[in-house]
Amino acid sequence: MLDKADLNDIPGGAQTWEKVVMKLRGGMMPPLGRPKPDQASIDSMVSLLETSLDKAAASHPNPGRASLHRLNRTEYGNAVRDLLDIEVDVKELLPPDDESNGFDNIADVLKVSPSLLEQYLGASRKISALAVGDPSIIPLKQIYRVPPDRAQDEEIEGLPLGTRGGLMIHENFPLDAEYQFDIVMLPNVLGYMKGLEWPHQVEIAVDGERVFLAPVGGDDDNRASDANFAMAADMIDARLRARIPIKAGPHAIGVAFLRKNASETAEPLELHAYDHDLQNMNGNPQVDHVDITGPLQPTNIGDTPSRRRIFTCRPASAADETPCARRILSTLAHRAYRGPVAAADLDSLMGFYETARKKSGFEAGVQNALHVMLATPKFLFRAEPDPANVPSGQIYKIDDLALASVCRSSSGAASPTKSFSPPPNKANSRIPPF
Repeated sequence: MLDKADLNDIPGGAQTWEKVVMKLRGGMMPPLGRPKPDQASIDSMVSLLETSLDKAAASHPNPGRASLHRLNRTEYGNAVRDLLDIEVDVKELLPPDDESNGFDNIADVLKVSPSLLEQYLGASRKISALAVGDPSIIPLKQIYRVPPDRAQDEEIEGLPLGTRGGLMIHENFPLDAEYQFDIVMLPNVLGYMKGLEWPHQVEIAVDGERVFLAPVGGDDDNRASDANFAMAADMIDARLRARIPIKAGPHAIGVAFLRKNASETAEPLELHAYDHDLQNMNGNPQVDHVDITGPLQPTNIGDTPSRRRIFTCRPASAADETPCARRILSTLAHRAYRGPVAAADLDSLMGFYETARKKSGFEAGVQNALHVMLATPKFLFRAEPDPANVPSGQIYKIDDLALASVCRSSSGAASPTKSFSPPPNKANSRIPPF
């Protein structure tokens, strides 16, 4: 209600006058069909309002204060990637974060519960074992499913030319070992495998190099499926099972069919491009999912990017182990905690290192300390501590470490979910709590 707004006290009605400035700048005021001042008068009014508002804001700044901010799931994955040079699927390790106004990194809604802390501990245990290369890791099965709405008649992005269908898997293998691959074909609703009428070939490639090739379909498979589809499916599943030696570290695994040709089939034209009629037995065979089980019969820990990032020194003797461990943990903690490491924090990590070292050796000790580091409050939470001896209500500049921490932990081009941190104001300042 502008007739009740006081033009002599513009700062007192700042919210109203800010809206007036926006309307005038956008040409939305006065409304269409009403008398309108000349542009010079409008510009003069806008200048008066903006000058008064800016002057009041500069004389009484209110930058607010920062809440204690828990790293959300995306930020946690980014921090682990930057710290250990390892990509982890945070969706498999941690639950989704609560959202506010569509954003999942608002500090006020990033609550902490006992069950969430348990999940952070479990995540740090898995990540530390994968990063170091724990030789005692037990074989696990990972299932990679083809999205049900993906057409498999064409080349899949990331897979080589001359292939069709399948999927690309990016996996970080923990040890030099054998890994079992099971390729499972898509059945129809009755259990029959699709596309066995004609022969096809399916391959597994590691980093672009073929390591496995097997036939699917043709007269023998088709007759076997007609006679007993369950036994035929078991026979084909066994044929599409392979144990492949793979070096530790990140690899791109491609599973796809060799593309035969681009000729048209005798099938009637369909309205939809995707062939997902699960009652149909004809057409091309399709991959339903791929299981990878391992490590099996490990031969070596391997040389991985994460191990090179962690082990910046190697002890030449037993006497060198403690100094080397302290150097490794000091370097990691400095980056993980986003600032200088207090002596008490480093001593605590060394205590966990010594506990595991006595039982299982040097690398096990580093792994145990890393496990703890990834679950400590200084890693999981981002804080802007108030400087010492600052009176309540007085504005102060954010120190360089706090400002860099805000920018660093919220970044990441590989973020799978929306993550955004509003930039600090121009003064980079805060008001300490009362």
